[in-house]
Amino acid sequence: MVSAQKNYYDLLEISPHASREVIEAAYRALMRTYHPDMSSGNNAIAQSLNEAYAILSDTAKRVRYDEERKKLSGKTIGEFLVLEFIAEGALGKTYKGEHVLTGLPVCIKHCSEVSPQHAQVFMEESKAMWDLRHYSIPAVRTISRLDDGSIAIIMSYISGSTLTEIIKKAGPLDAEHAAWIAERLLNVLMYMHYNNVVHGDVKPDNIIIQPESHTVVLVDFGL
Repeated sequence: MVSAQKNYYDLLEISPHASREVIEAAYRALMRTYHPDMSSGNNAIAQSLNEAYAILSDTAKRVRYDEERKKLSGKTIGEFLVLEFIAEGALGKTYKGEHVLTGLPVCIKHCSEVSPQHAQVFMEESKAMWDLRHYSIPAVRTISRLDDGSIAIIMSYISGSTLTEIIKKAGPLDAEHAAWIAERLLNVLMYMHYNNVVHGDVKPDNIIIQPESHTVVLVDFGL
């Protein structure tokens, strides 16, 4: 059983991107200090180092460990509790969560990759959306860096079905529904372009429809 609760990378004082050679070198260097046979030895720390090395030096075990670390359900990010997985995109996963004090729902978009390039894309997305205020755009609540260095954007939670889901269930839209959906999409795109923001990935999967209020919300910016 691979535990994702312990941060084996921190135990070995290395990056999650460390190579096998770096893992080996870090383990040996630390054991020279903490091995019980040394004057500065510490049996508890040595056992933790052995455990970390056993996982991270084994390719299959490391892959499973990394995958478990990327799962957020049940974890807390700042003031927000991650409740359930929603979907997976090109750069990460989206979860439904809630504020731990108010219980109000939020959407948590997690960039599970911790490379600087992936993190920069998420940072640019959050900065572009930060001051946008429109009923057809999720509001950004905050952005957080997790213990493993990855980034999560906390946004308002948008209930409803995507345009793709609605068409699959009900078939092609009639002219009246197509017209009001298109009008609201054009409205939000005009607002975004006025603020020098281009969505970059407008498609039925990223359009949430709220028929009761005749509202359309554009999500998952592909900036």
